[in-house]
Amino acid sequence: MNNIIFNIKNLKCGYKKSKRPVLEIDELEIEKGKITFFIGSSGVGKSTILESLGLMNKTIQQNDDTTLEFYSNNHTQCYFDLWKKNEKTLSNFRKKHFNFIFQSNNLFNSLDAYQNIMIPALLAGEKEDEIKNKTIDILKNILPDLEIKKDKKINVIKLSGGQRQRLAFARAIVSKFDVLFADEPTGNLDHYNAHNIMNYLCEKEKDSTVIVVSHDTELAVSKGDRIVFIDKMIDLNFNPKISWGKISKSSIFKKENNSWKNPQNELIKDDELIKYLRLKLKTNE
Repeated sequence: MNNIIFNIKNLKCGYKKSKRPVLEIDELEIEKGKITFFIGSSGVGKSTILESLGLMNKTIQQNDDTTLEFYSNNHTQCYFDLWKKNEKTLSNFRKKHFNFIFQSNNLFNSLDAYQNIMIPALLAGEKEDEIKNKTIDILKNILPDLEIKKDKKINVIKLSGGQRQRLAFARAIVSKFDVLFADEPTGNLDHYNAHNIMNYLCEKEKDSTVIVVSHDTELAVSKGDRIVFIDKMIDLNFNPKISWGKISKSSIFKKENNSWKNPQNELIKDDELIKYLRLKLKTNE
């Protein structure tokens, strides 16, 4: 398990008012130091996987044969045991191990760009000078359209939606983390800037584990190490019909030596994989 950070077996995720789980996972291992993309149509539980693994919402349902384990520094943490702890313990665990990027950038308009980015790292006890220098380095790479100087403030109110989204990205990666959870992190960005921030992530945080929920199949194929497609299942016995997401071994594509392999371990070209994923998305609509 040295190269695994999440080990999941026979897991169901759902909400109290749901007639059935919104997401089922037969078996899934998420590897350390890899970028894993979750791709799927609306309503298959993409956000649920982030809520569950990121300890944001207790959607996980435990059965006798269920496994949900997190591995860090030779320590195994069972999520079902963790959820029995109080909120303070859960919050400290998230702060220690996880960072997040949401579709909403959640910036504070009363603070300048540097302050917005640096707050989480400073609260975690990291040194201000080191964080400031890293912040400037990140911004110079992902916001080349702005003049970045150490002594010049940047008013976030005057920034475009895409620029604000890139600030949120910088905030998420400036402090230390074991896992970065990203919910449509490039949704407000054009093609160039989407690929630019993912390039930065691949180059500067290449040993970090990143879990991305996205509709962007091209981005997933070009920047990901693993792609997990969430299939839409439909139960016609209900009126209206009920749908949910399912992850199985046949859902997982892996990149090895810069080449993609399908679930049958056969080589598949990038353009063929993009075409396949887009067709699956269209079929699942």
